[in-house]
Amino acid sequence: MDKHEFFLTHLFTIPLSYNCFYLLQTVNIMELNVSNQGYTKEKEPTITLHNSY
Repeated sequence: MDKHEFFLTHLFTIPLSYNCFYLLQTVNIMELNVSNQGYTKEKEPTITLHNSY
């Protein structure tokens, strides 16, 4: 593999994988925020049940 080719592929693959990871993180945070706001009353009993085990 050519040195120039190697650098080109790494320039493209690293940002893509990082962006995918970053997008997944932001989606997870958004889902957590939605669940915390909307379903705290429903989730509190399940949390206490899990803690009691």
